[in-house]
Amino acid sequence: MTRKPPLEHVDFNLDDLRQRLASWSVPDDDKKVFGEVLDTLAVLTKELESSRASISRMRRLVFGATEKASKLFPPDTASSTTDTPDTTGCPGDLDQPPAANSDSTKPKRKGHGRNGAAKYTGATQRDIPHPTLTHGQVCPLCAQGKVHEIAPVRIVRLHGSAPISATCTNLESLRCGLCGEVFTAETPEDVGDNKYDDAAMAIVALLKYGTGFPFFRLSRLQASFGVPLPPSTQWKLCEVTGKAISPVFYHLIRLAAQAGLLYIDDTTAKILGPIRKRGAPPPPASIYEGLSVIGPAPRPEDRTGTFTSGIVAYVDQQPIVLYFTGWRHAGDNLEQVLRQRDSGLELPIQMCDALSRNTSGDFKTILSNCLAHARREFADIADLFKGPCRYIIEQLGAVFHNDSLARELSLPPEARLAWHQERSGPVMQNLAVWMKTEIEEHRIEPNSPLGSAIKYMERHWSALTLFLRVAGAPLSNNLCERILKRAILNRKNAYFFRTQNGASVADICMSLIQTAEMSHKNPFHYLTSLLKHREQVAASPERWLPWNYEQTLAEIQDVAA
Repeated sequence: MTRKPPLEHVDFNLDDLRQRLASWSVPDDDKKVFGEVLDTLAVLTKELESSRASISRMRRLVFGATEKASKLFPPDTASSTTDTPDTTGCPGDLDQPPAANSDSTKPKRKGHGRNGAAKYTGATQRDIPHPTLTHGQVCPLCAQGKVHEIAPVRIVRLHGSAPISATCTNLESLRCGLCGEVFTAETPEDVGDNKYDDAAMAIVALLKYGTGFPFFRLSRLQASFGVPLPPSTQWKLCEVTGKAISPVFYHLIRLAAQAGLLYIDDTTAKILGPIRKRGAPPPPASIYEGLSVIGPAPRPEDRTGTFTSGIVAYVDQQPIVLYFTGWRHAGDNLEQVLRQRDSGLELPIQMCDALSRNTSGDFKTILSNCLAHARREFADIADLFKGPCRYIIEQLGAVFHNDSLARELSLPPEARLAWHQERSGPVMQNLAVWMKTEIEEHRIEPNSPLGSAIKYMERHWSALTLFLRVAGAPLSNNLCERILKRAILNRKNAYFFRTQNGASVADICMSLIQTAEMSHKNPFHYLTSLLKHREQVAASPERWLPWNYEQTLAEIQDVAA
């Protein structure tokens, strides 16, 4: 059986088709029918242009294409003059080389390829001394020089095991045949009183909220290893873990409130809520109950959806990531966090996209909108308006290129501001003049998708160009969008939370796991340490943050020694 070749996308012109139809030797009635079909196609095409952006975006998501300029405008269309704007005399020429957006000129990122032995920081280390030589001995080969230590030869071997292993201790028992007294061997000291140790609780929370591993899937995996772990038991372990580490989460909220720059965004979430029957007990209280920061509050009547909000802040160069799931939008959650802000501090910079839900709370910030979102408005319609979109995307590409160079040079905020004012300021100014001219001279229809994208930039121009006026203002909100992938991963694998309490536990665990990873710490070791010292964590959570908990552990060991 031969498979049909895939259909190819063919561009056509309706006027050309009408001319061909007029030259066909077919009856007039048939020509009339075909003409009506062409007219219908023309109307449908015009109507679809308004929603073509979302269709094009979906096509790129499904088939793996990206929003890179090299993908939107392949080399074979670089010389095309179709829909190319007349930029003669327009001050939009760039000083940067045209290859700034080319993938071929970019060096490969580090971190790709094989992992060296030094990457295995969590592996058990075993030192094997040389059987005959030690440091300072005479060389057995030349009998003149002395040997000295150099870097050891490292051999890595990986071993498979169940995520949760178990040890079954069998205590010998003897019973008297006459009186019936039973004599049982004493329990070894290393067995402990708890069935699940701190490491087991940490790995369950990390698998669920760190990698999106569903409870039922881990249950099946554990059963295949002969160590059963039901989903209900996994949830109980995660709930205990969330409550034990919650003091650190609340302290991170108070720290994030003092930050000078906050990234916020949200994504959809689903909370089923308890199905109450007559006489049924009330639903379990949320882990947020009694918390003055993110406490329970009645849902407004106009709110029907639930969301997971992400907030990223840097305090003293240390990253803080917070997740909040519930009926509140990202702006509402930011309002709750900023209530903990000291009154004497300056207004923070708020980086977000231009959705109204990001400013829905009652708070004051310096608003900065994401320039990458504005760029995406043109990337979605690049196949409809190749010339103008190519010009705008190249201009914005030069601005992002300048920001990339500033990061490579490690410029401080004030120097970075001066850098952008010198290099990116003229580019953005020229782009604003060009867009205004195109609309006023009617070369671009204001109600078209391209005109709507230009209106979006003009409407939010002040917030989009904050990086040209305020030191430290970022260009995009990509950082917050990346951390939301963790919540999206859990949503894709588990679909929903049953109760608000389950969502709260997920928020706490995800926040500490993501913060630890961004602090370049081992999240498994971090969670295990918090659970092992849960009493000290509750008493002084400021000593158990991802960037200082190792120092606290060392101090505890020194005191014990």
